Amino acid sequence: MIDPALVNRSQARPGTGVSSLTNRQFEVLRAVARGDSNQTIATNLGIAVNSVGNHLIAIYDALGIPEGKNARVAAVLDFLQDTTRPSTLSRAFSD
Repeated sequence: MIDPALVNRSQARPGTGVSSLTNRQFEVLRAVARGDSNQTIATNLGIAVNSVGNHLIAIYDALGIPEGKNARVAAVLDFLQDTTRPSTLSRAFSD
């Protein structure tokens, strides 16, 4: 069960959110949204699994998501919500 507070929350701080992520963080978040494991993300991006974890921590912080079992789900929800904005939409689906 996903904590409803994570689903219904607004952006935690000004200047945060999906649009504030670096290109690499955005790539990691897009892979998480696809359902990729940390190992798969690492392999596909040519980085260490520990680096994926570090990127996820930075993503959760930027999105105002507490780390925990629902963090990946909340990050994907933020990604999907934010990709409705034109500025983020082109980033979300470019390869």
